[in-house]
Amino acid sequence: MDRTAEELIAIVRASLSGAPLPAGFTVGDGAALLSLARRQEMAHLLCVPLASARLLPTLPEAVQTEITEVHLRAIVRTAQLTHELRQISAVLDRLSVPYIPLKGAALRELWPNPWKRTSCDIDVLVRPEDAPRAAEALIAELGYSARSLGHHDHSLYSPSGVHLELHFSLALNIPADCVLARVWEYAAPCGEGSACHRLDPAFACVYLAAHHAAHLLAGGGGIRPIFDLIFLLRATPPDEALLNALLAEAGLAVFFRAVTELGEAIMLGATLSTPSKALCEWLLSGRIYGDLDRRAVIRHTARGDRARRRARRRYLRTRLFPPRRELSVTYPVLRRAPVLLPFVWCHRWLSLLFSGRLRLTLRRARAAARTTDEGVATAAELLIALELTPPPV
Repeated sequence: MDRTAEELIAIVRASLSGAPLPAGFTVGDGAALLSLARRQEMAHLLCVPLASARLLPTLPEAVQTEITEVHLRAIVRTAQLTHELRQISAVLDRLSVPYIPLKGAALRELWPNPWKRTSCDIDVLVRPEDAPRAAEALIAELGYSARSLGHHDHSLYSPSGVHLELHFSLALNIPADCVLARVWEYAAPCGEGSACHRLDPAFACVYLAAHHAAHLLAGGGGIRPIFDLIFLLRATPPDEALLNALLAEAGLAVFFRAVTELGEAIMLGATLSTPSKALCEWLLSGRIYGDLDRRAVIRHTARGDRARRRARRRYLRTRLFPPRRELSVTYPVLRRAPVLLPFVWCHRWLSLLFSGRLRLTLRRARAAARTTDEGVATAAELLIALELTPPPV
């Protein structure tokens, strides 16, 4: 692990624990530190520890300015997301549509300060049969606009630009989907008069681990999701028997143990074990949401598996030909005239073609051509150690 990575870990530990930076701590390259923190979506955590240690003024002026600005933006953005979530909750409560806040929307209050858990959007889960009605109500009452319909969510935007992912499925296209499909079995109402539901802590841990694993298998991951798990485990300890059973069924037992051990080691300032160090270096070397080169390396580890290729073809078919029910929000005309479904498919294909998706496909092909045997071997070794199944090719 290089010096910049070690500096970031020390600053993150100080920010999340409230402890001061170690005596004699210095920043070697402020620009490199800021760049790494940005890739990890944690640049907003730099300001307070560095300012408290009087190190912020020692950095280049441009770096100081950006660190301060991203810190302030995180606070403002958190207030904006909190306000939007309250409005969304009010609409869903009024409709009596059961919903579950996910990820940052559910975990922000468990972090030392809500603004320290940043989010680029709001994630809320509703039942599949309630999704169209909920989306329509948010569009009509709050002025949201529908941008796209994914295979597991409606993508909506508020008039102020806040992105809402209205999920109707937690499917991640990984083996853990068999557990995530039973999400409503592990959700309980938050209180009388509210349609909000809260996940059982054990299931919430499995979902967070699955979501992190899915990002890792897409070439990303980052270290921020680890702290979601750490703060959840500290705030609401799960039933160990249920947690172990769900993790085993989801195929995430080894991965969960690895990331939680890494998280606790970071928080406590402990020396990382060899496996934890390898995992940490991999997570820090990329971005949370991945990049094409790392995704290509991960996917090359699965080459030659015929079953995975068949699964990939099935997945592509569902993306090329989504059912009418899923498309009815983006294309309301389908409710009145189902016969237009083939024309909607054609319109959707043309939209994807001229929206840059074709260029993305070509970029993915070039990334695949750049993979090396050494990179694929490193990724394969990591996946074997974590007992994660690579995605379909």
